[in-house]
Amino acid sequence: MIPKKTCDSKNKIKQLKILNARFLKLSLISKPSRNISISYRKLLDVQYDCILSTNLGLLSKEQAISQKTGGFLILKI
Repeated sequence: MIPKKTCDSKNKIKQLKILNARFLKLSLISKPSRNISISYRKLLDVQYDCILSTNLGLLSKEQAISQKTGGFLILKI
């Protein structure tokens, strides 16, 4: 799963394109009023696939673990 982020600066719209994956259900975890952050150590215990917003950009759970970084949980897959 490879997340790619594009941003339209004129309309301030962000799009997330994920290639080579089938999803049965997506759940939004973080909201503008409530950001859920997770550290690298706690990310190792997460049982589901997710997309994180990190200082390196949008990353899947596997990419964040390989980069040894945490961030804000965006989507639960």
